[in-house]
Amino acid sequence: MRLCFGTFGTVLKCCSALTEKELVGKLVRIVDPLSRYIDNGPAIHRLMNCDIDFVVSSYYEQDKATKANVIKGFENEVLPYLHADKLERIVLALCDIIHKDKAIDINHKTPFRNFFSVDKQALLKQYEYILSDFLASALLFTVREVKNKVGKSCVKIITQDYIDKVNERYQDEVGKNPIARIIVFPSSQILNVFKQAIRECHIDEFIENDPTVSLKESFLEESERFVKILTNVVTQLDGKSELHQKICNFTQILNEYLSYLGLNMRPLQGVKDTSIPINEDDIDITLPVNKILSDVIRPIQPTYYVKDIFVPLHRDENVKWAMAFHNSTIEYRRKIICSYQEICGVNN
Repeated sequence: MRLCFGTFGTVLKCCSALTEKELVGKLVRIVDPLSRYIDNGPAIHRLMNCDIDFVVSSYYEQDKATKANVIKGFENEVLPYLHADKLERIVLALCDIIHKDKAIDINHKTPFRNFFSVDKQALLKQYEYILSDFLASALLFTVREVKNKVGKSCVKIITQDYIDKVNERYQDEVGKNPIARIIVFPSSQILNVFKQAIRECHIDEFIENDPTVSLKESFLEESERFVKILTNVVTQLDGKSELHQKICNFTQILNEYLSYLGLNMRPLQGVKDTSIPINEDDIDITLPVNKILSDVIRPIQPTYYVKDIFVPLHRDENVKWAMAFHNSTIEYRRKIICSYQEICGVNN
């Protein structure tokens, strides 16, 4: 086994909610913001398959990303999308690869120590890992020190089955209970992750939007994605902490608001204005002229739905219902704003 960009990325891909293109795009931006690989689907696929080496841009060479910036990049851009129940397996899989990578001992001993701050054996014996620091070290090592093509023969071994069984295999080969604790987010970073998710999922725009007029379906989809991210994050917090309780409360209110909208809104229904002329042979010339003309340009108005726009179930035709809907949405949005303000005040 070899630790390279392809094997590192494949481990993360097996344990994340991101597509290959999304994941590699985020990883590349963290270390090389002007890289030619960003959004380049074919090149990304070849990187993950270890068919090509990772070549950094000239910008990267002039201003290399610091480890602190890479750690921050992982905390903001990658960790929220990793499956909470597979975080230990990510560390175990990477430790398993490092354990079997003999080239580290022969050719990369000093660089490995520089990137990970400890030598290989000391790293494998650790019982506590700060995930963002560990992954940042691995990414920098694979980008700066190792040729990606070296993993070509082993990257195909890294499958979901490999990830799922790594705990048992690692214990057998290394002979210890590998990890006592994984620190996913330092407590000081949880609030940053929350705010980042708010921005990325456009929750502020969603709350500002007045659903009594209309609502884009994308707001609902992004809000559901936000809930998934936050559900992942709060599992890493102390359940008794004030921040954990407040984030859970925010998520619960947002979920209730989404459910309420789902029950009380519908796709926008429209009428397509089309006029289909009738064949001349079908015209009954015995009819009055105005009747003939109306038949000739008889409007065909089928009903259709605007799938990406939702509107309230009732409006002017049921004023009492519309007023209740108006008041309820205002109250939900008020509660969400208050909950957000409480969260942001927790660490102040």
